[in-house]
Amino acid sequence: MGLTACPSCEGQVSTQAAFCPKCGHQFKTPGSVNLKDPVHMIGLVVIVLFVVGVAGYILRVVWTAI
Repeated sequence: MGLTACPSCEGQVSTQAAFCPKCGHQFKTPGSVNLKDPVHMIGLVVIVLFVVGVAGYILRVVWTAI
C-alpha cells in the first residue's frame, strides 16, 4: 500500500483510498463530479462558458444570414 498526492489539496493519501480524508476529493467514482472540489467546479464553469459562447456564435451567424 503506497501513498500518493491528492490532486486537489496535495495531501498524502493512500493509493487504496476512495477519497481524500483532508479535502474529500473522490478517487474511485469514475464519471462523477464532486462540486466541492475546486478543480471540478472550475472545469464545469469552463465547459458551461464554452457551450454558451458557441451557442451565441451560432445564433449570431444564423440571425445575420436571415
